[in-house]
Amino acid sequence: MRFPDAQIEALLDRMYPVGSLFLSTLSTNPYILLGYGKWQAFAVGRALVGVDIADPDFDAAEKTSGTKTVTPGGTVSQPTFSGTPFTEIINHTHPVVVTDPGHTHVQGAASTATGPNVGSTPDASTNTRVNSGYSTSSSATGITAGTENPAGGVNSITPEGTVSQPTFSGNLQSNVQPSIAVFVWERIE
Repeated sequence: MRFPDAQIEALLDRMYPVGSLFLSTLSTNPYILLGYGKWQAFAVGRALVGVDIADPDFDAAEKTSGTKTVTPGGTVSQPTFSGTPFTEIINHTHPVVVTDPGHTHVQGAASTATGPNVGSTPDASTNTRVNSGYSTSSSATGITAGTENPAGGVNSITPEGTVSQPTFSGNLQSNVQPSIAVFVWERIE
């Protein structure tokens, strides 16, 4: 759009040369508002920072830097339990395996060669030993096993105490500076 008055157009060109920014709370393109130039949205989602040639992050116009989110560095503590130690016995059983199926102890008769029966002939017709009165012919092992609960045991426990919440020790960071959003337009022609 050309203005009929060259002086007004020259004045607007001086106010907003190519590369100028136009700030507004209106979403209307400055071409509609001012009636001249070609404009495009600029710095969408970014804050404006002045150029600082001494700082490499901000030493040139239109240079971008920073990030919106950061994972903070630090550690998270383990939860700890504070309470009274539990000293009672919990009911439980133990499996028992008996490996001795039973056995006998046989006390044979005294030797016929050297014992009190010297000169007698042992009965060899059956080739079976004869138990004396001192033999134990029972096959019981004498082992008694059980899986009973221990005396005084309890079925369950409820620990008394508290568990601490994990705590974070590190540097919490907010990377979004206090801001107010406006429409920013840059004149490109």
